[in-house]
Amino acid sequence: MNTAPPNQRPQPNQTCAPMHTTLQRQLPTQTQTPLPTHVHLANLLQLLLRNALATSLALPRPCTINHCNHLRAHLLADPFFDPTHLPHEIPSPLIRPSKILFSDLVVLMARVLRVLMRQQQQQGNVYVLGAALTEEEEEEERAERGRVRWEALCQPFFERGREGGGNPFSDGGVVDEGCVL
Repeated sequence: MNTAPPNQRPQPNQTCAPMHTTLQRQLPTQTQTPLPTHVHLANLLQLLLRNALATSLALPRPCTINHCNHLRAHLLADPFFDPTHLPHEIPSPLIRPSKILFSDLVVLMARVLRVLMRQQQQQGNVYVLGAALTEEEEEEERAERGRVRWEALCQPFFERGREGGGNPFSDGGVVDEGCVL
C-alpha cells in the first residue's frame, strides 16, 4: 500500500494513451452501424477494472462515474436488459439487492459478455471455428442465457430505470473521486 501523501504519489504515465481513447481510435464509433452490445460491455468492464486497479494502488481513478453511466446507458439499450423482452427466458421473479460487491459484478459482467458474444456468433455476425452446436448444446446455451439474464436483471447496476445517473452500483449516493484524464 502506498502511504505517501497524495501530492507525492507517483502519477500515471501520461505518455500512454488511456484504454478507452485507444479503443475509440480503433473501433468504428462514428459509423451508421451501432456497436454490438458486447463491445459496450467489454469497454465498461475494462473501465471498471482500470478504476479498481488505480484505487488499489492509491492513485486517482482514471474515469468518472458519469463516464461509467454514459457507457452503461449504451449497454442498457439492448433488449437483453429489458425484463419485459422475452419474459419466458427469466426463470423466476427478480430479487433486487440494494448493492453488489465489485468482485461479484466483474464475474457477472464476464458471464454476460460470454452470453452476448455467443449470441452474436449464433446470429452469424462472427466467424466461428468448429462444428455447429448440437440440440443439447443449444438448449444448454438458452438455459445459460436465461440464468445469466436473470442474475443481471436482479442487480441495480443493470436496472434500466436507474440509467440517468447516480450511483450505478448501489442505492446509495455517488462518491466520485474525479478523473485524471
